[in-house]
Amino acid sequence: MIRTKLKLKKTGQSVKDSFSSEPVGQFAILASLLACEFYWPSLAAVEGDGLHLSFLWLAAIAGILQWKHWQKTDSSLDSGIRLGKQPWRFWFTPGGLVTAGLVILPIGIWLSTWNVFRVSGDRRAAINLAMAWTAIAACGCLCRLLASHPGCRRTLVNLIAGLATGLAVYGIWQSHVFYAREAESYLEKRRIIDSGTNPLETARIQREFSSTGILDGPGRDLFEERLLNSTEPFGPFALANTLAGVLAVGLVLLSGGLISEWRAPNHDWRKLVIPLAALIVVSWCLILTKSRTAWVGTSVGMILLLIRRDSQSETSRSILWSMFRIVLTIAIPATLLFFIGVLSGVIDRQVLLESPRSLQFRFLYWIGAAGVICAEPLFGSGPGNFRQLYLSHKPVQSSESIMDPHNFLLDVWCFAGVVGFVGMLLIVAGVARSIWSVTPARKNTAKPNSVPVAPGIIGCLFLHFGWHWITGGAFGYLAAMSATAMLLTVFVTAAISRLPWNPLAPAAGCITLLVHLLGAGGLQVTTLWFLFVALASIATPVSQINYGSSPVRPTRLRPFLDAIIWSAAAAATLIWGLIPVQAARVQFSIGQQRFWSGDSSGAQHAFELAAAADPLSPIIRQHIVRTAAYSLMQRDPQQESGTPGKIRDSELNTIKLACDSYVACDKRRIDGRLTRALVYHQVYQITGQHEYIEYSLDDLRQVIEWHPTNAAFRVQLALLEETAGQISAACATAKKAKDIEAVNQEWGHSDQYLSADDIRNMDRIISGGTQ
Repeated sequence: MIRTKLKLKKTGQSVKDSFSSEPVGQFAILASLLACEFYWPSLAAVEGDGLHLSFLWLAAIAGILQWKHWQKTDSSLDSGIRLGKQPWRFWFTPGGLVTAGLVILPIGIWLSTWNVFRVSGDRRAAINLAMAWTAIAACGCLCRLLASHPGCRRTLVNLIAGLATGLAVYGIWQSHVFYAREAESYLEKRRIIDSGTNPLETARIQREFSSTGILDGPGRDLFEERLLNSTEPFGPFALANTLAGVLAVGLVLLSGGLISEWRAPNHDWRKLVIPLAALIVVSWCLILTKSRTAWVGTSVGMILLLIRRDSQSETSRSILWSMFRIVLTIAIPATLLFFIGVLSGVIDRQVLLESPRSLQFRFLYWIGAAGVICAEPLFGSGPGNFRQLYLSHKPVQSSESIMDPHNFLLDVWCFAGVVGFVGMLLIVAGVARSIWSVTPARKNTAKPNSVPVAPGIIGCLFLHFGWHWITGGAFGYLAAMSATAMLLTVFVTAAISRLPWNPLAPAAGCITLLVHLLGAGGLQVTTLWFLFVALASIATPVSQINYGSSPVRPTRLRPFLDAIIWSAAAAATLIWGLIPVQAARVQFSIGQQRFWSGDSSGAQHAFELAAAADPLSPIIRQHIVRTAAYSLMQRDPQQESGTPGKIRDSELNTIKLACDSYVACDKRRIDGRLTRALVYHQVYQITGQHEYIEYSLDDLRQVIEWHPTNAAFRVQLALLEETAGQISAACATAKKAKDIEAVNQEWGHSDQYLSADDIRNMDRIISGGTQ
């Protein structure tokens, strides 16, 4: 920094003036919001987490455009777009394709959301994700506005690499410290439950485990398998694959700068110390994630960086030299890191042995997703509604009820319909073309000015932890580690900024992420798509787009009109997204606390207030049904006197209305009909009224129609049919349940195995039906 000041003094320029051509304030806003996206649980976007950031993205782009209008700034200079005498040619450039895709993709998402409202699917999930993707489009728009400034483009790439390094440190800490600490705490809680010496503490822990589904059963087995027998870091996200995608992109961006420095005429080895250390840290954390798709994506990105730079070489030996460089740069370090992982016990042989089986399951997922597309070819399943439709097309060999197809091309069609699919193809085509349209600088010694990232990271700290405090989040060692990783980002980004600019790095990072998402993740993982859209928007310098000698410039009214549109989107996100979700979440939390304390009536009232605040959420109605039917389901249907029991009409009507409201809130969701079937069966067992078992049979048959590969549901149906006297139907249902059980046994789906009692009952029904 001192040397920079001296150089500026010699030229008569101040430090402040060196950034006068760069929109520092606008970039600080972009950096703050983008860094917050990296440290927010992205899989929770379907539940409304992150809507406050969506609102801020939309408000930020609206404010920036309005400020430009007030400043009377010529919008053509900000965007760098001069259409010229043939404006249609712009849409065939890489930048034009990306811009068109960023417009068409959100349109497809909103059309698919409208279809979810039309068919009464999960409307809350659809609108939450549609608003999140509108914010992603706003991120792309802001990046396009800043793309004509070399310093902003350069610093954004460095910032993403710095964020990846911070997350890598966070992930390594998780792998080596967090798991051991959490496992010790969990085992201590289990010891308290098993001993039963402290009833109050035991009850508290049981409520905690029940609320997360890990008290007993398959949920406990899966949780313990991950906590006690796994060391894969997942960072602030829900899955290791999400962290792996960020690390893979960061590794390619770091490599791009190192390759440019290596090609410089005069190497400055001091510039390479911190970037090389960051490269090793990110590489090691990427190895720890055990994400094979991320490893493949990283290799593809590195190959693009190495091969593309010699594509215009005039010597025939360039291809052999490129291949040698690829082996030297990728294969040897990767092999070395892999063997270190094997020797340290981090990587076991199952990482390789499970690869064919993992790919086999991916094909099964894709087959089911193809069935969803065939069922809804125009609009798809809708945002956040894939699982509901997937269950009816899921192959019996696949046990998981996945949230997305684990392939971004199939997912975008299911998520946004054919219109959104076309938009995504345009973005991918623009990124692919930018690989070959951007000329690698063979003597890249120029160092364009960079903008500071410290204001952006400080803003991220205030936004992230401020919202965490407002919503009542707990501050502990996880929050301290997140803050440490954010502050580390500033230091690493400043060190990386000393490396030369590699114009191929953003496009190579996009391709890396797309290869990874061909087998992992989905459009619900919004962090990865913020990352992709940001890099795609700056992959091609907008200032290079200039056709014709007499450019036709947009009017100065254009920023004002755009600001109005983005402001309307921000207001809609606030009114129909953030406010109802947060208001319902407060009442929902109160309801859960009252329920676990034994106050069922108070819990019911709180859940009803939550439903009134957010009338679109099916999850709230699910808890209303469970609370209303809790006392009924706890009653023993066996009458000692042998006479039928009684249920108050008011109680039964309340339960019926709650069940009907739950089913109507999301007609695609099987949980509503399954819950209503169980309630009707309990009413039949208590009262002996035969009509209720018919109601239960109707609902359970619809559940099986939507989820035909679940053996446990067929066991319940077979028992109900036997009770109703439908012996032949019960026999056929029992045989089908045994067939599905045989497939589960063959494929090792232990979480789907039937119990010994269920198997005996099915054998009894089959033997009775064949006599």
